[in-house]
Amino acid sequence: MFNAKRALIIVSLLLLARLTACDNTEIQSKVECYLSEILEQNIQTIDAWTEFQQNVRQDLINRPDLIPVQDGPGGATLGGTFRFLIEDNIFVSFPYVFAVAEDGHTNVFMLFSFEVELDGGIVWELVAYDVGGIYCHGSKIKKVP
Repeated sequence: MFNAKRALIIVSLLLLARLTACDNTEIQSKVECYLSEILEQNIQTIDAWTEFQQNVRQDLINRPDLIPVQDGPGGATLGGTFRFLIEDNIFVSFPYVFAVAEDGHTNVFMLFSFEVELDGGIVWELVAYDVGGIYCHGSKIKKVP
């Protein structure tokens, strides 16, 4: 998995290493200070994005009512209860989330769109889902061979 924070630190360190060959210590000092500021700002941005993703994932996990199948045909098997799989199976790419839910027998693959309200609440909309080869998009339902 790509770690943006680690990559940013490595690139910054490589740039600093190249600057050590520079003879002008005043320029070297200014560039080091500038790179340090940029690095700190980007790490804060990456940390904020990571926290945002975690909040979105947790909100979705706490909303099993958003899983489009629960009971009946195409729903839970043998009395199981659908739940979202662990956070690692929920992918956030604003303004969309891909998530997987299961009841122990059947998987449901879902694509949601979401909006964050001013109070921090999240409004969810199911865009499409696939359960057992039945693909649903909006009001269209299609059996996938």
